[in-house]
Amino acid sequence: MSDVRAQIAVELVNALQRLGAKPDLLGPIGSYRVTLQDEGVLRRLWKRNNAMGLSAYRHGTPGVDGGIEREIMIAAQALDAPIELLRVIDGWGATLSDEAVLQQLWEWNRQEDKRQEPTRH
Repeated sequence: MSDVRAQIAVELVNALQRLGAKPDLLGPIGSYRVTLQDEGVLRRLWKRNNAMGLSAYRHGTPGVDGGIEREIMIAAQALDAPIELLRVIDGWGATLSDEAVLQQLWEWNRQEDKRQEPTRH
């Protein structure tokens, strides 16, 4: 899998799963650039967020450019994602390159792995 955005999707699924995300959110994100193109992912995320009553967090109808990131951000906020994770998602496509987002998501997930490891005495 060489597509950086597909790799970002994998890391997002890992991160959001830790926060209790359900298949209705994880499915479209996990399919991003693997079996679904941008329009399909956006459409599914849009419908999911509307069904969850999260449309108030949206301003207007998102286009494909930036829309996927915004819909993921809305979903992550509803899951009470930590501010560190929200900053990465918010910077995706705005202030951070795809490569930087991938790196930061990877680091966030590895830190969470370490936090969840049982302590050894």
